Amino acid sequence: MLSSNNSDRQFYFYEMHKERFEIFKSQNLENDCFDITFEIEGKNLHANKYTIISVSETLKSMLSDRWTTKDENVKIEIYSYENFYEFLCFIYSGNCNVTKENVFQFIDMAEFYGVSYFKMFCEKFLSTLELTIKNIEEMYEFADKYSLTKFMKSIKKYICQNYDEIRCFSKDFKNSFIELLSTVHDTRVKITNNYNSVIFGTFKDIFGIRTAIEKQKSCSITRKNTTIIRFSKLKFPIPSIKSSIKKMKGVDWYLCLENDGILTFKHHSKIERSDFLIAEMKSKTEFFLIPNTESLLNVYSNCFDDL
Repeated sequence: MLSSNNSDRQFYFYEMHKERFEIFKSQNLENDCFDITFEIEGKNLHANKYTIISVSETLKSMLSDRWTTKDENVKIEIYSYENFYEFLCFIYSGNCNVTKENVFQFIDMAEFYGVSYFKMFCEKFLSTLELTIKNIEEMYEFADKYSLTKFMKSIKKYICQNYDEIRCFSKDFKNSFIELLSTVHDTRVKITNNYNSVIFGTFKDIFGIRTAIEKQKSCSITRKNTTIIRFSKLKFPIPSIKSSIKKMKGVDWYLCLENDGILTFKHHSKIERSDFLIAEMKSKTEFFLIPNTESLLNVYSNCFDDL
């Protein structure tokens, strides 16, 4: 049995897809390769149904017998002909003509039709666009709306590097973005136990906690207790003002200073009235402490790290 090597397989695969793409670009009905027609802005765009639905559950649902009539054109009313054509080009070839004018519409299309690779492709291009003080708020809102993680990191980095200049234009921003700016230099803490369970919290560091932790090469502790971690080497003066953090229903863990000033991580059942609450601690999955295992405390600047 003759088998091809990996490079040969990639070549054959690429060439076959290239042929399919050329057929799509020709839009020639005589080749009998099209079985679906989209109607956009009064123009027809022909495609192969299997090629389209194999990458998009949304299109699969749209083109099912339940929602379409045989031999009837599928109308696309929310996107332009040019943009939908480029979208299909990407499905056929893994590439398309993306520009600073159409990339925002493309990402909306990727989200709407559920084509994650198209979204990744467009986000990569989006990350090459220049960020400025004039567009930073709009870019942040867009990245947040479409959960563009990599692009959001670039935005946060730009904000941190240009924070003082951006603050000078705060009167021109919406309240939600001004609120974001106020958290840029907050401190984020992360606690990881030996079983890779992670929990984190964010707070305004009036205590010097970030500096104190950063001075220690390692901040870890092994304990038997499953509800409290006391970081005995980290002691701070307790503020004279009351904490703005209140014990809330639904919050299981808190970072606090006990009455002796020791930085402590506590389950809500162990919180005392004398504790100065610093932050609510949150986890994407259920967090728990395992006895006799190591727990590691890390600290970050809020503007760079998404824990």
